[in-house]
Amino acid sequence: MKKIQTNGLLLKNTSSKWIPLGGPAGNINGQIFINPKYLIAPFGGADAGFSIYNEDGWKNINTIGNKNLPICYSSAVDPMDGAIWLTSSDGLLKYTPDKGTMEQASPSAFKGIYSNIQFSSDGTLWTLLEGQGILQRQNNIWMKKNIISVNE
Repeated sequence: MKKIQTNGLLLKNTSSKWIPLGGPAGNINGQIFINPKYLIAPFGGADAGFSIYNEDGWKNINTIGNKNLPICYSSAVDPMDGAIWLTSSDGLLKYTPDKGTMEQASPSAFKGIYSNIQFSSDGTLWTLLEGQGILQRQNNIWMKKNIISVNE
């Protein structure tokens, strides 16, 4: 039987590039983040960790060092330093790709479930703390913005 060699997917714009086949290690049930450098795909659901797609192809991250990652739900990249932030079953996580390190980044004053995360172009982090409001992190200072419900 003759073995057929495949190159992957062809990405063609102003130049051609082969993207190797492969992909996330689990189903993507989380909120994906995309910028010109990355595609960040939290597995969500019952699968722990997340996948990153960049010019090197797919990288699945389920552990950092000897520590298993929690279930991750939402992702965003800080435009100021390139750190990847994730909401997870363990709170907010900050992953530094250049160092390969993960740290717990939840503010100690605010407990609960973080379900979404976004950054403003100036590096201000916004995250939803379910049932409590929106948190804003600007210049390393956390502030809570209450959500007012309107009864009709």
